[in-house]
Order: sequence, then structure tokens, then C-alpha cells
Amino acid sequence: MSRAFLEDIDATWREQGFNSRSEFLRYAARDAVKHPAFSREGVKQIAASEHELRSGDAQLVSREEVVEMIDRDEDGE
Repeated sequence: MSRAFLEDIDATWREQGFNSRSEFLRYAARDAVKHPAFSREGVKQIAASEHELRSGDAQLVSREEVVEMIDRDEDGE
């Protein structure tokens, strides 16, 4: 596990109000088992997006923009 990823994990568990890294990782593991349809690739994309946002390499988009992007993808555009 890279130091940068571990730092992201530590920031996340603190921001989300978990008491410890271990508690957060247990929660994440249970969630992964309960929702197996959420793919590893999806998790990697979310982690990469979080990293880009925190490093200033990405911009936030509104809910409306996300809905438009999804609609375009579904329409094959």
C-alpha cells in the first residue's frame, strides 16, 4: 500500500468520524462484502478521483452535470 493511499485512508476515516483506521477498514470490508456489485475498478476510480480533487488536479462538478454525463453515456453519445 502506498504512503499516499494510506494518507488518503487516514484522512477519510477522520473526516467520516470513525474512531480509528481499523474501524474504518472493517466497515469498508463489510461494505465490500455486502455490495459485491461495486467493482474493484469502481473503487479504484473513486480513489483516483479523490486523489485528483485533493491534489488540485480535478474540478468538482454539480449534480446536474453528472446527470447530464450519465444521460449522454446511456444515449451512446
